[in-house]
Order: sequence, then structure tokens, then C-alpha cells
Amino acid sequence: MNDNIALFILGNLFLKDSDEGRLLPDEACYKHETSGGSLPGIQANEAPIEYLIQSGKDAGKPVTDVIYLCPDSCLAPNVPAAQAKAIIPGFSTTDDAISTEEFFLERIRSFCEANDCTMPTASPVPFNPLRPADSLDDLVEMLGTGAHISIDITGGPRDAVILLTLAAQIIKMGAKGTTIGEVLYANFNEKTIYKQNNSFDLIDLVNAIDAFTDYGRADQLKDFFHGNPYIKEPTKRLCKAMEAFADALTLCQINNIEDKVLQVQQCLDEMEKALGGLKETYKLYTNAIEQIDDDSEIREQSFLEAMDEITALNPAKNFTVYAGAELARELSKLRKPAMINRAELLFLSLIPTIREKFIPSTVDQTSLTLELIKWCSNHQMVVQALCIYRERIGQCLLEKGYFVPLDAADELDEDKRSDEICDLPLNCSFENRSLFLCAGTKTKKLRETPNAYFELDRSREGQLRLIAIWFRYLHATRNTIVHADGDRGSFAYFFSMAFLGKDRDETVEIETLRGDILEAIMAIEKPKTVSRQDWQDARSAAFSDLNRYKQRVSDGSNRADMSQYAQSGQGESGTSLGSALDSETRAKLDAMFGKGEN
Repeated sequence: MNDNIALFILGNLFLKDSDEGRLLPDEACYKHETSGGSLPGIQANEAPIEYLIQSGKDAGKPVTDVIYLCPDSCLAPNVPAAQAKAIIPGFSTTDDAISTEEFFLERIRSFCEANDCTMPTASPVPFNPLRPADSLDDLVEMLGTGAHISIDITGGPRDAVILLTLAAQIIKMGAKGTTIGEVLYANFNEKTIYKQNNSFDLIDLVNAIDAFTDYGRADQLKDFFHGNPYIKEPTKRLCKAMEAFADALTLCQINNIEDKVLQVQQCLDEMEKALGGLKETYKLYTNAIEQIDDDSEIREQSFLEAMDEITALNPAKNFTVYAGAELARELSKLRKPAMINRAELLFLSLIPTIREKFIPSTVDQTSLTLELIKWCSNHQMVVQALCIYRERIGQCLLEKGYFVPLDAADELDEDKRSDEICDLPLNCSFENRSLFLCAGTKTKKLRETPNAYFELDRSREGQLRLIAIWFRYLHATRNTIVHADGDRGSFAYFFSMAFLGKDRDETVEIETLRGDILEAIMAIEKPKTVSRQDWQDARSAAFSDLNRYKQRVSDGSNRADMSQYAQSGQGESGTSLGSALDSETRAKLDAMFGKGEN
């Protein structure tokens, strides 16, 4: 439906009580706030719909359809037909009374004939004010692809605007090529039709900010402010910073991702300071202007107090030569640079909420990295959390003192040093009684070679065990998800599975994985020591599991049921050891599987 549509809720026509009986309200003349004109209106929706029909004709895009939600009360015959005949040229009926709907359509028909406009097609949608959402399905079905839809929010019950707001959002996310035109409201007291698009558009801004703080997306925010020449530079810088962070996060480009977080946080501070100052300046001038002729005692600041501040801001200007309306005009000129559009004012008011929902400020970069990983995990960005964890945890552990650089590390160039630091947790070899920092993980020879650039802080080796266990598990899981080398056949991976009580054949679930990431971060923030006994128990279980896995790969047989490995044991560290089996259970398993039996 490539049409120009007017959408509204039909409002009731309220008759006046008089000695002569019930009478129609008086006709009033409305004008549009910018285009002016004279539009007759008796029933609430008349003037706005007439304006859309007239403006559509003038623009060469006539309104083709009026789609309206019609409550049962507007179908009741409560309008005296004789009165309708008297004020609507060409209207004829044999009924004693007509409905509000019929009266409205006849008034629109009369307007179209008088102004040489095409009468649009009327398409009512049943509407129950007690169950307004029931109408949405039918309404959306009538709004086709490529339509241009303008909305009148004047009629209907007081909560009707909420339903029309929902309809507008559905339109925006629905049919391809469908656009929202003018959103209008006819003010009865002022007899003026006001454009309400700015207020409706603020909903888009709230949605855009929510998309950023909840899902790390900045595309909606970019679209909202795109091409707006009136926004301030601090707002532009903040939007660009948010976009840079969101793009990097979406593409898992995590080099210097912390710097992008800091840039967003700094831009939030700059925008709040700059626009907050402008807001106060605007308030100062407005306060003085409004009290020029009537100094109010109920205001926080008197006229003289306001003028003292204004004079201090403009030391070269002599305000004593102005009075009354002339002073008001001069103050208005000075106030103009401090004007902020309503979208930016809303944005400004939401900065505390953005800070609360975004990655919190931290005292150091290590803490910022950990907070970033947790934020991604808690906001449906598990893959991004895994990527940042894999690439950045080595640097965090170095800064926390788990690893110590050797003299040879000073000779590394920046890229090589970065690679070495990134792989520090991966190069922790799970030896018989402790961790060993080797030169690499690709070959047996490298695994047995000490790292030439860094060494473990042996005093913290007990705490690093749990961190290294989580790292090897999440490293392999992340690689599997992104279809890289899964590393799921290594001893270290089976060791981690055994220690954490996980089954290699289990399907990874988002919520479980999210919890695993948060536990891995907790192991760094609140470290626990893994005892040697727990370490040895996990090694024993891991060897058995790894041997059965290798046999399955070699002969193609199905893997044995590993449910017995899901039993939990508690070591000194208090960490759950799902596969740390007692000797009797291990003996039974060895008897069942030790010789390769299925």
C-alpha cells in the first residue's frame, strides 16, 4: 500500500445540554502553529485531519486513506440528524440521529468538496478502550509497505496517545519503506494544531540509549542524530565515542578496547559538564526575562540576583540602558547560544543512568578489563567476553603480579612482547604437583622448555592454579565457538574439565557459559588457593578421561557414559571437583574402561 495515510483514534462528540435539548458544540477555527490557515472543527479530530488532507493536496501527495480506531460509543446514534443537516451542506438522512463516526465523515466530505480535495477512503478498526492492545493486530495489518503515515493524537480517551505511540513504534520496525509523517495535536483552548514529532522521537532516543547500555549497539543512536545540525559538539563527540566502542566490540577488535571504554566515559563527563552549564545559563536568562515586570518571591533567585549574575557573565555590557520589552529582547539574544534542543536535554538527563548501566569507572586498567568482561557477559555478548578474556587476561595477571618479567623481556619489540603476555596463561603447563611456565604449548619440547621472558611468582602459584584451569577451559570453549583450533584434545583441557566437574560431551549453554566467565573473573578478583591434593585428584581423573577420548578417536566407538564423573568433592580451596573420585569409584572405572571396553 504505497499511500499517504492519516491514522487516529476517533474521539466522542460531546453534546451540550440546553433548554432546547442537547445541541452540537460550536464550530471553532483552528490554525497550524507554523503554516497558519483556517480549519473548521466541531469534533476533536476534524481540524488535524483537514490539515493533513489540505497539506497533502498542496504537496501533490493527497491523503488516500484515513484509518481510525473506532470505539463502540462512536457508533451509537446520539447526534441529532436535524442539527447535522443544518451545518453540513449536502448531507441528507431519514434517521432521527446519526453516530459520531457518520458525523465526522460527513464533515470531512464537506471540507473536501469545499476545498477541491479528494475524499480519502475511510477504514475503521474496532477499538475497545478497556483492551486497547487488542486492536494492534488489525491496525498493523492495514498499514502496508511503503506507506507514509501521519498521526493525529487529539481524539480518544486520555491514554489513547500510548496506543498510538505503540502503533508508531510498530510502524517503524515493521513494513519496509513505511515512514512516519507529522504527528499532530489540536489544542482546544488555543485553537492551534501543534506538531508533536519531537516528543514522539524522544522515544527513539530512549530506545537508542537502551540499545547501547544493554547490548553495546550504537547504530540507533547514530541514526537518531544523523544530519541534525543543532546538536552541540560534546554530544557529537560522545556519539562518535559510543560508535567506535560499539563497532570494535561487534567485530571483536579488542586491541585497545579499554581505551575506547575510557573515551566513552570521558565524553560522558564532558557532555554533562558542558551541556549542564548551558542548561543553567539558559535557566538564568529565562528566570530574569520572566521576572522583568513581575519580580516573584517564590523563585529560588530574584530578578536582581539573576541580573547580577548576568552582568558578571557580560562585563562589557551595560544593562541599565534597557528596560521592559527591550531588556527582554536583549536577554533573549544572549540566551540563544545556550539553547539545547529537547533531545539533547533528555540525553543529558539520562547520563547518570548510562553511567550506572555502562562499564563502571575504575582505578586502573586491569580492573577496567575485568569490568568490561563482566559487562559483556551480563549483556548477551558472551562471545565478545570470551575474546576479551582470552586476549587480555595475560596482561591483567602480569599487572597483578602472578608473572614476573625476566631481563630478556626488555629486548622484545612491542608486538612480540604483547603476544608473549597474551599467551602467558596458555603457556602454563599442568605438571604433576604444580604449574610450570613453559616456552609454548605446540610441541612436547616447547612444553618442557622454561619460558625465556617471564616466570611464575611461586608465592602465588597456588592461586594461579584455579585461574589457569578456568583459562584453559574458556580458551578451548571460545575457540570451538568461533571455529578455531578447539584445543579440546589437550591434557590441560581434560584437566580443567575434571577439576570443574564438566563433561566434554555436554552442549554449551549461554547462561551456563556466562556464569563460567563470571566465576573465572572472580578467581582473579578474589583468588583462592588450590591444594596439591585437589590438583592430584583432578590429574588422575583427567588422565583416565583423556585416554578414553583418544581411544574413541582411534577406533570410532562411542564415548562411555561419564555421568559418574559428575560427582562433587570439596578440596581445601572449597572448589567443586566434579571428577575428583574416591579410590573405590576410580578402581571400578578403571576395570570398566581401562582396557578400552565400551
